[in-house]
Amino acid sequence: MTFKLSFSFAISSLVAVAILFSSCKKTKEDYKVSKLIESKAEQDSLLLGIITIIEEHIPDTVKKADRFQPENKAFFESKLNKYDFECLTKNDKGEYLYFVRKPAYGVPELYVGLAGKFKLDANRKITDFEESYRLFRMPAHDLDRKGIEVYEAFINNQDLTQFHRDLDTDPYIEFPNEHVGYDKQKLDWYFIKPY
Repeated sequence: MTFKLSFSFAISSLVAVAILFSSCKKTKEDYKVSKLIESKAEQDSLLLGIITIIEEHIPDTVKKADRFQPENKAFFESKLNKYDFECLTKNDKGEYLYFVRKPAYGVPELYVGLAGKFKLDANRKITDFEESYRLFRMPAHDLDRKGIEVYEAFINNQDLTQFHRDLDTDPYIEFPNEHVGYDKQKLDWYFIKPY
């Protein structure tokens, strides 16, 4: 009887520990955009605003300062189906923290992850935008795993330098790094020093 009771207690304890650990590990489902923004139209509008700022492969005729001009909207709308709006959270400062992914330029079987933060004004327009980090190109299954790992650290204000790993061994964050920084005023990446 004692063995049966002890065994039963041990199994119950293991199940409880397994549930505890599984509940601690977050997935993209925990940060779904629809948890904060229910309307698909509003989600698409927000993603379009992010794309308009972060898309780096634009025609020479479109200047950075003119990206939001009506004549350029169709170009950025054409990019909507390339991006996946993976995660969105809102912190206690009123900032939205996002994570999106898209196919790597010129290598469609690989993907890049891009994350940052912004606020929304009274008209639901993006303000105080910052692209906080970009992940290296990698297969989708690696980006799913590594992307959520870095995103969780990001939304919890942890030091992201732990994710600055060698491209040849275990790539995570590509930049910012000692060579490339982000200018929040210009909404663009810039070179600090040559590689």
